[in-house]
Amino acid sequence: MSFGASRTAALLLTLLMVGGGAYWVWNGLKSPPVGEPASIVTTPPGWMRVEAGRFTLFVPPGSLTRQGAGATEIIGPDFYIRYRLGTYSGAQEPLKANRDYSEQHIVIDGRDAYLRKATLDVAQQQALFGAYGQPSYLGLYMPHAVEAAVLEMHATAPGPDDLDTVEMIYKSVRFSRSR
Repeated sequence: MSFGASRTAALLLTLLMVGGGAYWVWNGLKSPPVGEPASIVTTPPGWMRVEAGRFTLFVPPGSLTRQGAGATEIIGPDFYIRYRLGTYSGAQEPLKANRDYSEQHIVIDGRDAYLRKATLDVAQQQALFGAYGQPSYLGLYMPHAVEAAVLEMHATAPGPDDLDTVEMIYKSVRFSRSR
């Protein structure tokens, strides 16, 4: 092989390596389109979609949804949820004084949200939920759900393990794309 041919071969090999490396770097460093991993929730088979005006959510089979006084209610086998979209009622504020109160920041459908857990005494059960009151409480507070509206959800259940279903319902909330 002549000096010119070997130089040309070396140049072509270098260009292929640089080009291939650049292609790999470019495609390897680009992020694929990804949703919001924290808000992706897979609900169990058979769960029903509930249209709630400006948002939707999923509930277990057999859950009953009805309009209550000033709020919508979801009654399930081991939980009771009451929710409203509007101005903040402050109903969750007294629970902050409970010994086991906890609050966790999460993101649901791209919006800040706060899960609030507590154990309710009998008076709190009655005040928040009336005849549906149970000891375990899980609240959801979304300060900027849509425009100037707050989404508040209050749930009660017999025990802390029953709140896992409620949390999955909360995380299934999806808003219409117009904020």
